[in-house]
Amino acid sequence: MDLSQEQLDSMDYLRCVQCGEETHIAQLEGELCLRCREESAREKRIREDAQHRASRIRRSDPWAQ
Repeated sequence: MDLSQEQLDSMDYLRCVQCGEETHIAQLEGELCLRCREESAREKRIREDAQHRASRIRRSDPWAQ
């Protein structure tokens, strides 16, 4: 759904709670703007990958506790 500039101008803007950027309400999910949501998802993937690697190492190393 593409909105005209006039339609966008008439809509409300909110601030992202993480970065403080004023963002169009349609681009907010909860309180995070699109950029912060993407960064958060990327950080979560990195954490999950690290945890997965660590558990794989523990299973393959008989001396690891």
